[in-house]
This record gives sequence, structure tokens and C-alpha cells, in this order.
Amino acid sequence: MNCVKKLKELLKKNVEIRKLENNDKYITLKNATVSKPDDFEAWLNYGDFLLNELDMPKDAIKAYERAQVLLPNGDFRLRIGEAYAVMGNYDKALSIINESIKDKPRAHAYIILANVYIMMEDYKNAKSACLNALKNDQAFEEAHFILGQLEKKDEVAIEHYRRAIELDPEYHIAWQNLGKRYLKLAKFQLAIESLEKALKFDPNDSWTRLYLANAFWQFGKISEADRHFRILIDQKPNDKEIRRWYFDFLNAKKKRDTEI
Repeated sequence: MNCVKKLKELLKKNVEIRKLENNDKYITLKNATVSKPDDFEAWLNYGDFLLNELDMPKDAIKAYERAQVLLPNGDFRLRIGEAYAVMGNYDKALSIINESIKDKPRAHAYIILANVYIMMEDYKNAKSACLNALKNDQAFEEAHFILGQLEKKDEVAIEHYRRAIELDPEYHIAWQNLGKRYLKLAKFQLAIESLEKALKFDPNDSWTRLYLANAFWQFGKISEADRHFRILIDQKPNDKEIRRWYFDFLNAKKKRDTEI
């Protein structure tokens, strides 16, 4: 039984390796660290790809640590801390990130700290980190966005999202969340306007389009809702969540047509 299990694990590993070998970007970045072993940027780029695209935090940490050795005056502790957080080693992540902040307080570092606290579901400290980010830079839009995410009161959250958008008018995810809050408050026209803005800046965001379809549906603009649902079905025909929403919409539409 153990032999069978080991064989399955080996086959799974071989499949994963083949996937990596077939990934042109992975190969390019990996080769860059071989051809330019003393180039810290090559190691940083490689580490970023491992962490953000391949979900390989252990290997990413090795790459970041190599970059740190090559550039002793640089500070890559935020990246290393993020990788430890992805691994679930939160104590290590917090220790490394806080060391970096202690040496050089900056808004970006506090936001990374906030994200780690969110991963830990420690929302009180996440909010505190965002407020510290704003003390360092009042125009740091991501701090306002995260404060909006953490806020339970819709009207307060809306103010945070609007401030984030004021600082970055093309902040599509802030527009999306602003629309979601308006939708929750049944302010359908404002929800539609916000979600259309979000879709303008990222036309391929299926969640934004789904919220927009629902906003039109609840606002009674059935033809517009149907148009957006159809686009979603064309884009993602196998998405169970989208299919479920569209099925509910069609049933409601059929019931409505029957009553009329």
C-alpha cells in the first residue's frame, strides 16, 4: 500500500514537473538565474513568479534570500515575510515584516502587514496596520480600500472606497466593491454606475459583470440583466456559480412573464 502511495506521489510530482517544464515563463526566469547568477533582479523576478504564479513559497524564499545576499543594502524582507505567510508560518512572517518596518516605516510595508493579519483573521490588527500606512502616506489608496473591506458599516465602507477611487480613478476593484455595497443597500442606480465603471477598467472581470447583471435584475431592467448573464455564459460556460445565478434569473424571469 505504501509503495502504491509513493508511486502516486511520484507520478503527481512528475506531472507537476512537466507542467513547469512546459511553462515558457518559468523556464525563462529560471534560466536567467543560471546565466546571471549574480544578478539580484533575476532572483527577485524568479522568486515573484514562484510565489505569485506557481504557489511555491519555499522555493520563492530561497530565491529572495539569494537576492538579499547579492544586494546586502536592499531589503527583501517584505517578500520573504509574505512567502512565510503563504506557507502558514504567521509568526515568522510577522517577525520578518515587523523588523523591516522597524528599520524603515513605510505605507507599503504596513499594507503587507495588514494582509498577513487578514490571512490570520485578526481584523483588529489589520485595521491598525492600515491606519499606520495612512499616517505614513495619506494618499495611499490601498489602505483606504482595505479599510473598506474590513468595515462592517456600509456607509463607512463606501466612504473608504470613494476615497480610494478619488486617489486612483481607475482602481477597478474599488469601483466593484463600491457597487457591491450600493447593491446591498438597494441603491441600484448607484450600484450600476459603479459596477459599469469597474467593468470599463477591467472588461474581463466576470465577478464585476455578475454583480452588474444582478444589479440590473434587482432594478427591474431585465433585458440588460439578461445581456450580461449571456456574456458571462459565453465567457465561462462551465462555471457552476455563474450557471446557478443564470438559472435562478431565468426562473424568476419566467415566473414574472407568466404573472404578466
